[in-house]
Amino acid sequence: MDKQQARGRAMAGWGRWIGWARSLREKKRVYLVLSAAARFALAAVFARARMLGGASPFAVAFAAACSGAGGGFAAVIGAFFGYLFLADGMQMLQYSAAALLCVTAAHVLRDSRLAKSAYLMPACAGGAVFLTGVVFLIAGGAGAGEVSLFLCQVVLCTGLTYFYGLALSGVGGARRLVGRLAVAGTLLLAFCDWTVAGVIAPARVAAVLLVMAMAYSAGFGRGAALGVGLGVMLDASYGSGAFFACTYGFSAMVAGVFNRGGRTLFVCVYAVANATASLLGLLDARYLPGLYESFVASVLFALIPDGVWLSLGFGGEESVPADYGQRARQLIHRKAGELSSALYEMYLALTCVPRRGEEDYTLVFDRAADRVCARCVLRHVCWEKEYITTRSVLNDVTGPMVRRGRAAAEDFPIHFSARCVKFPEFLLAVNEGLQTIRGRQQLNGRMEENRALIAQQYAGLTSVLRRLGAGIDQSPEFLPQLEKRVRRYAGAFGDVGACSVWRDGGGRLHLEITGGGVDAMMRQKRGFTAGLEALVETALLPPEQVCDQRGARLLLREKPPFQAAIGMGLRRKPGSAVSGDAATYFFTEEGRACLILSDGMGTGPMAAAEARAAMGMLERFLRAGIGAEEAVRIIGPALKIRSDGESLVTLDVAVIDLFTGQGQLLKIGAAPAYIQSGGQVRTVACHTLPAGAPGACRAELTPLPLKERDVLALVSDGVSDGQDDAWLRDMLAGAQLVDVKALAADLVLEAARRGGQDDMTCLVLRLEKS
Repeated sequence: MDKQQARGRAMAGWGRWIGWARSLREKKRVYLVLSAAARFALAAVFARARMLGGASPFAVAFAAACSGAGGGFAAVIGAFFGYLFLADGMQMLQYSAAALLCVTAAHVLRDSRLAKSAYLMPACAGGAVFLTGVVFLIAGGAGAGEVSLFLCQVVLCTGLTYFYGLALSGVGGARRLVGRLAVAGTLLLAFCDWTVAGVIAPARVAAVLLVMAMAYSAGFGRGAALGVGLGVMLDASYGSGAFFACTYGFSAMVAGVFNRGGRTLFVCVYAVANATASLLGLLDARYLPGLYESFVASVLFALIPDGVWLSLGFGGEESVPADYGQRARQLIHRKAGELSSALYEMYLALTCVPRRGEEDYTLVFDRAADRVCARCVLRHVCWEKEYITTRSVLNDVTGPMVRRGRAAAEDFPIHFSARCVKFPEFLLAVNEGLQTIRGRQQLNGRMEENRALIAQQYAGLTSVLRRLGAGIDQSPEFLPQLEKRVRRYAGAFGDVGACSVWRDGGGRLHLEITGGGVDAMMRQKRGFTAGLEALVETALLPPEQVCDQRGARLLLREKPPFQAAIGMGLRRKPGSAVSGDAATYFFTEEGRACLILSDGMGTGPMAAAEARAAMGMLERFLRAGIGAEEAVRIIGPALKIRSDGESLVTLDVAVIDLFTGQGQLLKIGAAPAYIQSGGQVRTVACHTLPAGAPGACRAELTPLPLKERDVLALVSDGVSDGQDDAWLRDMLAGAQLVDVKALAADLVLEAARRGGQDDMTCLVLRLEKS
């Protein structure tokens, strides 16, 4: 009762504030003054917002929307103020002029039929930005990339004007909410560079709050859409790939499914989902504050009454059908498919950007002539009477100049350099122009590389979402009759609260038992499991006890027909305190054996840190059920950014399905792997560069159709680099009956005996029948 009374008092207080705000609208003069001040302030603040490499058409779009609504002068003045005092650069003159053109067009066309169209001011805003910006574009000699970004600015300004107009119009429902969210998103974009203690950005905290409110009030569909929208805006501003779009959209999609379970459950699910999605960027210090911001936003959301969000227009939750579970899975599958399609379109947009043409080095001489020869007394002789001769000399000089990277006096014929009265100044101007072209080429190369990294990350996210959608769509098959028999059997060991028995999409049996008798079942787990296996007529893995917010539970899964015996051998480089290699192996809940071997280039702590980081990221994705190929696509850009081309790392990953014996071997710059089958040893070499090397992170994927008694060996280059490996092949040829742990140790010791001085690591797997 006390909680209900406190909540009622909070709602009443909030209602009084809303009533006071609405009463201002009845006082028309006060309302007009406050409205003009608000438009002035919003336009000024919008001038700070940046995206697409520094573009800021937001204030122009807002001024155009206000002009269409009949109150554009205050917004235009605010835009001028913002661009003048809150922004910098000559580009801001373009936006100021564009805002003035918009209010002028609205004033001229106010009595025409076009004035009633909702698309007039968006078209005016886009046209104004185009007309004022094309002048700067032509003057700067822009290439295809700059033209593409400029056209994106025009489209962005046109679309934002329409959505701002929805917020200012009298329409209601979802359309006006979309407009308000566009205004809110721009405000957050304008202040996203402000941080508290250099860590937490209040604007990003507010963005998480909005996403949580939408997912909680309107369901996971709209929540995911808003999360992706706000995330893309922040990603475009920071140039951070797809981090915010992924974390915001994925967290809202997952937590929105539980929006009917109460605020506490919703907040907990959102925090866990956000932390899981944030694993994509933990290696980059820029992304770590996202975890803190999500925690702060979760606390604030738990404290804010529902009436606040309802008064702001959040709501309209999707109706819940009777078969909610099936419909929810279908909807999540569809949303995941739509989101993956959107990310794939962004991937195509990045990979289909037209490449720049070759540089025209003749412009170097033309610009040098404009600087030096314009005031020369012989310019009419050199550039008019003897133009052909002058141009021929410069064409002959171009080749040596480009090869050497600069022009030298000896490149020019003596008759040219002797006659030129300003030859030293001309030579200096030519080299300065050449240096400018070389700098632009280097910048373009970095932009191409960054674009390739972002495109690779989008491709990886697309594959992950498609796999997630396909997995959600596979409904489990519940077995009620078998469940009753399991409940009766488990009741003999103690109290049973709930019991579930089902087969997943792959046909594998799962059992879950809760209640007070779980501890007794674990104490007698061998006898309990044996009797249960006879009851369900299926071999089971040993029971696993899990304690969480749902209480103590006992989990049992179907035992795969194969088992993997794995051994590991390690040896540090002599004289080194740590090994530059990192290796691990584990088994997933889906019945897969995973082996990871990572070799940091070099030795010592730095190589060890790089190897452990790559191995740790990949392990998290594999444990989460993500395929090795998709995981490498996602972590590849992170490894590239982390290494910055200076520290390289290899990856050797083997994933074997213990239900079928089929597997995959993924290699990136790694040493050869060896497969022994029927006494014959096959080598799987790798022809790719290590992760972090210049260029996209490309992996070689090899299928592994293993049979009983087949042996797989992953080694680092300290054990074998593929040369003179007859001894290793001989040792593996008779490995069917040898203990794999002893075999892994013997391989490392034999490599050391043969003079190996590098870090040595060996992982050996033998497939056996369970």
